[in-house]
Amino acid sequence: MLRPEIIEKIRKKNEDVQQPLELPLYPPQPFQPHPKPCQESEEVNARVVVIEL
Repeated sequence: MLRPEIIEKIRKKNEDVQQPLELPLYPPQPFQPHPKPCQESEEVNARVVVIEL
């Protein structure tokens, strides 16, 4: 189960995506490992799940 603060972050980021895009998002940037793998990987995985639904 995702922690509530993670879900809230996902909501905010998904709302950001709804805004008019001013920066080109494609091609995707090369993956950059994050200095905090534990929490960040959970957040990134949560975003991927939300996007795929």
